[in-house]
Amino acid sequence: MPGQAGLVPHRPPEGSDHPQTYRVTRFKTLRPLDSPSVVPADFDLKSYFGSAWGVYRGNRSYKVEVQFSREAAHIVTETTWHSTQTIERHKDGSVTLGFMVDGLNEIVHWILGWSGRATVIQPPELRCMVLEQLREALSLNGMIPLSLIP
Repeated sequence: MPGQAGLVPHRPPEGSDHPQTYRVTRFKTLRPLDSPSVVPADFDLKSYFGSAWGVYRGNRSYKVEVQFSREAAHIVTETTWHSTQTIERHKDGSVTLGFMVDGLNEIVHWILGWSGRATVIQPPELRCMVLEQLREALSLNGMIPLSLIP
């Protein structure tokens, strides 16, 4: 969870068999309990988060490849964004970063931050998610009516 604080409670929410992650910044109040929390001996936080991009883990793993322009290559490769990150440098100065992530909902927002300098190579579902967000942004900002965007 780079840059984010999360809480994984011992007891799953009512109606669920699995713990759920909560962002601490969304808490309105906190109060101490009379009894300490006990972490089960078989609970492994690293396994719980798996290959999530950030805080929320999806139900499916994806091989993600994003190509970055020559102008963005140096900046994007200065940071290890994910534990599964691979870097492929190209003769034209661009780079392709690869990741194995559980779920796409968080990485799509990261890619949008590189708009104009990043191309989603795979998976096609991620490319569609990025395009949909860009279409909505154009429409919301009065650039193009949503009905005219393919």
